[in-house]
Amino acid sequence: MQINMLDSNIIILLKYIVWFLLIPIFIGILLIWAFLKNRLSWLILYILSWFVWLFYLSFMLFNLNFLNYNIYPTNFLVVVILAISMFVISFFFDNHFSFKILLSTLKLNFNIKSIVINFKQLNLTKKVFTLFLGIYSILFLVISFIFVINLPSFADDTFWNWNKPSINMYYDNWLKIIWEKNEILWKWRLGYPIYMPLYKSFVALFSWTWDDIYINLLNWLFFFFWILFIVNITYKETKDIFLTSLSVFLVLSLPLVFYHSVSGYWDLPSAIVSIVIIYLLYKFLEEQNTSLLLLAMFLAIWLSYIKNDWFVIYMPWIVFSFLFISFFQKSLKKYIKLLFDKAFLFKFFMIIILFFIPFLAIKKYYWLWFNQAAWVKSGIWLEWPHWEIFKVFPSIFLNEWNYNIILLWLLLVIYFTYKLYKAKNYKMLIFILAPLFIFILFVLAFLITGNYKWVLNQTTVNRVFTMVFVILLSFFWIIYHEIKRNNQ
Repeated sequence: MQINMLDSNIIILLKYIVWFLLIPIFIGILLIWAFLKNRLSWLILYILSWFVWLFYLSFMLFNLNFLNYNIYPTNFLVVVILAISMFVISFFFDNHFSFKILLSTLKLNFNIKSIVINFKQLNLTKKVFTLFLGIYSILFLVISFIFVINLPSFADDTFWNWNKPSINMYYDNWLKIIWEKNEILWKWRLGYPIYMPLYKSFVALFSWTWDDIYINLLNWLFFFFWILFIVNITYKETKDIFLTSLSVFLVLSLPLVFYHSVSGYWDLPSAIVSIVIIYLLYKFLEEQNTSLLLLAMFLAIWLSYIKNDWFVIYMPWIVFSFLFISFFQKSLKKYIKLLFDKAFLFKFFMIIILFFIPFLAIKKYYWLWFNQAAWVKSGIWLEWPHWEIFKVFPSIFLNEWNYNIILLWLLLVIYFTYKLYKAKNYKMLIFILAPLFIFILFVLAFLITGNYKWVLNQTTVNRVFTMVFVILLSFFWIIYHEIKRNNQ
C-alpha cells in the first residue's frame, strides 16, 4: 500500500470510481429490494441505493470494530454477507415478488419523447432559457469534476477532521473505539462523527492507495446525485422541463455551492441528505407508505452523525416539522399508533440499536458531546444573548457577493407559505417549514451560545446559511407549480 498526495493516475481514478460509485449502487439496490421490494424504480432507485449503501457500510464497519479490529477484508465481507442475506431472506419469504419484477425496476425509463414534446410546447423565451440553463448546469458539473480530480484537499477542516483520521485508519486497518481519550477515533477533534472518514479509509484500502486528490470524489458524488435527485423529483412533480432546469440553476447559483462540491467539508452532503429525507417524508404524507417513513428515519440517523450540527439542529427539526404538519393534518394520532405495530416497532428499534446508539454511547462514555467547534469541553452552554450578531446580518444578506439575491426568493416563499396554508396543503409545507425551523435554530445557536463568534468573523455563519437555502430552494419550483396548478 502507498499514499499519494499529488499524483494524478487514470488507474487509481478508475479504482476510486468503482468503489465510490459502482459497488455502492449494486449492494444498495439489494438492500432497498430487501425492505422496499419494487416500490422504487429507475433513477430514484439508483440514487437512493447509493445513499443507503454509504450509510449502511460505514455504520456497520464502525459497529463491527467493537468485536473485531478490522476494516477489510473480514469486516467488509461480513457487512456484504449480511446485506445479501437480508435480501435473500426477504425475497424467499415473500411469494408475491419474482426476479423479473425486481429486475424491471432497474430499467431506465427515460422517456425522451415526452421531454421533447414538453420542450416543443414551451414558448420561444422559455426554450432559450431552458437550453441556456441546461448547458450551464452541465458545464458546472463537468468543471467541478475536472477540478476535483486534479487538485488535492485544500481546507483546514478537511485535513484535520476528515482526512487525518482516514489516513490513520488506512495505515492501521482498524478504528480505535475504546482507548485512551487522546487516541480514540483517530481524531484531534474527538467529538466529530467518524463515519465518513471511515468510509474514505475503506475506499482507499480497496483501491490500494490513499490519494489526496481522488478521495474528494466522495463529496462530488454527493453533489452529482443531488442534482440528479432535483431533476428527477422536479420533473416528476411538475412535468415541466423549463421548471426543472430552473430548479437546478437556482441551487447552483447559491454562494459556496461550488466550493463545497469539490472540497472535503461535509456541510453540503449534510444538506443533501436532509433534502432526501424531507422529500421522503413528503411522499409518506402523500402516499401513507410506512416503508418510505422507515427509509426516511434510516437516513435521518445518518444525517445526525455526518456532522455535530446535524445531530442537534438538522435531524431533530426536520422530524419536528413532520410532527408539526401531522398535527395540522389531524393525523398525528394515526402515526403514533404505528408504535403499536409489531413489525414497524421491530424495524424502528433495530435502526435505533444498530445505527443510532453506538456512537452516542462512545460520546457519552468520553463526555464529548456536540459543540467542539466552540472549543468547550462538553455540552452547549447557554450565554446571555449576543445581540451584536444582528449588526453583521446586513452585510450578510445585502452584500452583492453573498445573499442579496436570496431576499427576492424569500419574499416569494412567504407568499407560497400563505397560499399553501390557505389551500390546507399541509403536506407540501414541509418543504418550507423544515428549512425554516433549521434556520431559526441556527440563529438561536449563534445568539445564546459561544458560537456567536462565528457570526462576527463571518465564517461558519455563511456556510450554514447557505445550506439552509440549498434545502429550501431545492423544492422551490415544485411548490410554485403546485400553487399555480391550484390557482387554475
